[in-house]
Amino acid sequence: MDSRENVNSCCLERARRFRPSAQRGACVLAAVLLWALSGAAQAGSKFTPRVTAEGTYTDNIRLDAAAEAQSETVLHLAPGFAFVQTGPRLNATVNYELSGYFYNNSSDSNETVNTLDAAATGTLVPDLFYLDLLGRAGRTVVDPLEPIATGDYYTGANFTDVALWRATPRLVHEFGGDVKALLQYDYGTIYYTKDLAGGAQLPNLTTRNALFSLDHTAKPGAFGWTAKVERQEAQYQGLQSAIYSDAEATAELPLGQRFWFLAMAGSESDLDKSITDGKFDSFYWEGGFRWIVTPNQQLRITAGRRFYGDSFNGEYSLNGRHIKAGLAYTEAPAAQGIELYVNQIFHDDPAQPLPGYTPQGQQIYLRKSATGWATLAGARNDLTLQVLDDRRDYITALGSEHTQRATLGWRYRLGPRTEVHAGVGLIRLGYREQDRRDDLFNVGLGFTRRLGRFLKLSADYRYWKRDVNGALIGGPVAVGFTENAFTLGLRYGR
Repeated sequence: MDSRENVNSCCLERARRFRPSAQRGACVLAAVLLWALSGAAQAGSKFTPRVTAEGTYTDNIRLDAAAEAQSETVLHLAPGFAFVQTGPRLNATVNYELSGYFYNNSSDSNETVNTLDAAATGTLVPDLFYLDLLGRAGRTVVDPLEPIATGDYYTGANFTDVALWRATPRLVHEFGGDVKALLQYDYGTIYYTKDLAGGAQLPNLTTRNALFSLDHTAKPGAFGWTAKVERQEAQYQGLQSAIYSDAEATAELPLGQRFWFLAMAGSESDLDKSITDGKFDSFYWEGGFRWIVTPNQQLRITAGRRFYGDSFNGEYSLNGRHIKAGLAYTEAPAAQGIELYVNQIFHDDPAQPLPGYTPQGQQIYLRKSATGWATLAGARNDLTLQVLDDRRDYITALGSEHTQRATLGWRYRLGPRTEVHAGVGLIRLGYREQDRRDDLFNVGLGFTRRLGRFLKLSADYRYWKRDVNGALIGGPVAVGFTENAFTLGLRYGR
């Protein structure tokens, strides 16, 4: 399965069309990063350049139906670098890539795109005051009802360029070595640079989050507790802010050395009543347990009652020598734009073939997500299974979305320089307010070979199929597509 995903590139030239406030924000963030880096010359740093050259043949460059499919050969040139700064006052990472795509049959589609993923943490007052900075640029799917690309080189692909930045000052202090206090404030913006079909504009987003927490972590066989107050605000362009407030206290009551009963109570905003006032108008509770089964296994389960009804959360983790695994189920209200903050732009995991599946928009939804993964590692083999069941029940609109996904990846090291890999993925998408379900199938096979200390050769094959069941409400009958793609590449750098 190819590890290049459709969130892996963004054209910063298009970002120049951002509103002046976006440009000011990006300039301020860049200036602070440069100032911090210039003042930390005495600390350790590592600069790693790289350059990638790839040639790809695809039999369906626009992801059309079989009768209209067009083949194409694409040359991809991508110089880039990774920079890591470590020190007592500053830790920073910057990952940048400049990609050029050159098309054999449609040179008018040639383009140059930029990708950036940068983060920094500065220690302004040791053991007390910190500043976190985040800057990203990438791509995300505009509308999952249209064909979704699995790479960056498709002409007319269903992408929107997106850029974001965020600043987080935070105060951290420990009292007596047992209680940790945290006070932080997040401010960030997310900007889109492409409209939906028909000229509908994607809503840019500004977020403001404030958090105060106290944490007394439970030691083996001892009592523990936490308390927090949080206010989250998401303001979409041209709309009133959506606000969610939450105040809660949690107690951990020990039973033995490795088992705790959990009791949680709090008050939150009832988003079913209003998404704009941010009042503490709904009492909630949860109860459960936390169990350290072995030094390598942990289990946590809670159940209770929230403003949206019954609530369940659970998590299990196993960290063994040859087997690592995890299971998790979470429920929480969210807005799609905010979730972009937690998605990395650069990915090394080939088992994530698609990004989020919902159209970009300002709606608030309740997300119910179950995930599971397991990795079996041997001397030469790695086998990884991942499953996902993700449901979004919309609070501000009718309908729900449902995504189910299972992927299996395998890696085998033939020797110190040669590796083969393969993967298969199955995805089912259920759309909100649409009489339509899509089934997607993805299979990939490839190998890599190190030709020297810095030079690596790779070859990959990918097959992608999308079956459409049903039609758009009030629109034309949707069609699926298939694609075969072959890629041969050379990469210079670590």
